[in-house]
Amino acid sequence: MTTPAALRKQIAGLSQVASAQKTIRAKADPVAFAKAVGIEPDGWQIRVLRSTSKRLLLNCCRQSGKSTTSAVRSLWRALFFSRSLVLIISPTQRQSFELLRKVQQLVQRLDGLMSPPVEKNNSSELEFANGSRIVSLPGENEHTIRGYSAATEIIVDEAGDVQDDIFDAILPMLTISRGSLLCAGTPKGQRGKFWQWWTGQDDYYERTEATWRDCPRIDRKDIDRARLELGEKFAQEYECQFLRLSGGVIYPAFSVNENVIAASPVGRDVWTYLLAIDFGYVDATAFAILGWRANERIVYCLHSYQKSGMLVDDIAEYAKNLSARWPFRTIIGDIGGYGKGPAMELGARYGLHIEPAPKTDKAGWISIVNAAFARKEFLIVGAENVELVDELVKLPWNATRTDSMAGYTDHLSDAASYGFRVALAYLEPDAPKPITTEADRIREEMRVYWQGLAEKQQAEEQFTGAPEQNAVADYLTALGVEQ
Repeated sequence: MTTPAALRKQIAGLSQVASAQKTIRAKADPVAFAKAVGIEPDGWQIRVLRSTSKRLLLNCCRQSGKSTTSAVRSLWRALFFSRSLVLIISPTQRQSFELLRKVQQLVQRLDGLMSPPVEKNNSSELEFANGSRIVSLPGENEHTIRGYSAATEIIVDEAGDVQDDIFDAILPMLTISRGSLLCAGTPKGQRGKFWQWWTGQDDYYERTEATWRDCPRIDRKDIDRARLELGEKFAQEYECQFLRLSGGVIYPAFSVNENVIAASPVGRDVWTYLLAIDFGYVDATAFAILGWRANERIVYCLHSYQKSGMLVDDIAEYAKNLSARWPFRTIIGDIGGYGKGPAMELGARYGLHIEPAPKTDKAGWISIVNAAFARKEFLIVGAENVELVDELVKLPWNATRTDSMAGYTDHLSDAASYGFRVALAYLEPDAPKPITTEADRIREEMRVYWQGLAEKQQAEEQFTGAPEQNAVADYLTALGVEQ
């Protein structure tokens, strides 16, 4: 006869076996783990949980469950792989705390799973007895996340709001560990690394999209209401579309169809060229060659190029190569701040004198450039300016409309803008010579008289439809008067 104590021991043994089997299944399959902690994942979540890719991008609508998916992955990694370091990074500390809190709530649902005890549990860190840690960090400043190395997995939440310098700081943490990076977010316009990676053509990143249609928990009535309330932003918030920021593009008048040409004009026209440089080192040094022809009020950007880490010797060599193709008469450069040193050295060592770029009233000059694009007076040679064209199409304003938005590079467009300002000065017509003698006064009166007579006769010919050769037109041609 089995005693109560023996029965309790037998039940405990069976329970332990069941728990062990459940734990083995959970370790082998993150989806089984999600179900064990009370999460019934959607189809897209199943693909993400089981993915073995080292780079994952999740483009998800609001309330889709992207944070829950990230929390499940984080906890699964920490529990079943000893000494794992999982970093949670969000745009703000509060958001990072919220995601860690989701992980902490999942820990409370581990009944029936054999898991290592929790040794530290606070608002910024969760540590287990197996040496694994889950740490939440704010993505407000790159300095707050430096110091961690050999991360097993980095979760970047609300990735569309995370600045590029944060990504630059965290990527080296995965080099030695060969860890995974998961970026999850809802689109925030056509800007930043999240958008660049998502729209890239390479297979390095595994991309998963989850619109409201992929989330059965989202009610259609709520969607209809959101469509009315959000207007044009609905496509961004629930359809996962990276929208161009409404009214926020710096060069809205620029058109690939209207302002990009296949090649520069050919012929015997005399060209004038200038080189414009936007200096940088960590940021790229950008070059733009602008040219124009006599008797034509059009500025052409014939070539542009940018590269980071260029020394003065590199800049001088590249300028020399450009001069061989386009013998520029002057160099315009941003010689304020960092550019002052390279500009002085280029002049002293290489005889490349840099004229200071006009930088006042940037917004006003951008309006002038836009007007030139609209009138087709500023044309870009496409094959020589691929990156510049891409920049002009996508570059958005910041919130105060005083400069470009953080996270975008504007070095090529700045260089082209500097050059365009100077080119306009060359294209301005010469001021009329002052009348100082009686002979000059009589000549001017004669010119005005004959010019008026020619215009009157031309108007009459257009009205009657009977153009004729006339002595007045011949006389004006002989005088060199424009008709």
